[in-house]
Amino acid sequence: MPHKLAPVAVDAMGGDNAPGAIVQGAINAARNGLAVILVGPLMAVLSVNFSLIVSSRVNDPRVAEQLSAVVIVPVLLVFFAQISGLFLLNQQLILLMALGLLVVDILVLYLAVRLFQREAILTRWK
Repeated sequence: MPHKLAPVAVDAMGGDNAPGAIVQGAINAARNGLAVILVGPLMAVLSVNFSLIVSSRVNDPRVAEQLSAVVIVPVLLVFFAQISGLFLLNQQLILLMALGLLVVDILVLYLAVRLFQREAILTRWK
C-alpha cells in the first residue's frame, strides 16, 4: 500500500501536469484504497467460511485445503479480465462487487454455521 501513496505525494508538489495530475493521483489512490478496505475483508470472511464448509465435508485436511483454494478463482477472473481490457475496475464496480460479496458472505456464513460439526471433524480426519 505505501507504494500506491508515493505518486500522490510527488504529484502534489506540482510539476508540468499540475493540478490535473494531483487530482487524478488522489482519485486513483482513493479507488485502490476502497478496494483494499471493502473487498479485502469480505473476501477473507468468504474464504474462512468456505473453508469451514469444506472441512466439515471431507475426510482429510489436505483435501480441505486444496478445495478451499477454489475461492480465489473469481478474484483471478476479475484480475485477468481487467488486464485483457474487458472492463475497467472503477469505483462503481468495486462497490457493486463489495455489495455482492456481502450477500454471498451472509449466505455462506449461514451455511457454515449450519454445517460445521467439530466433533465429526475430530473423529473423521486422519
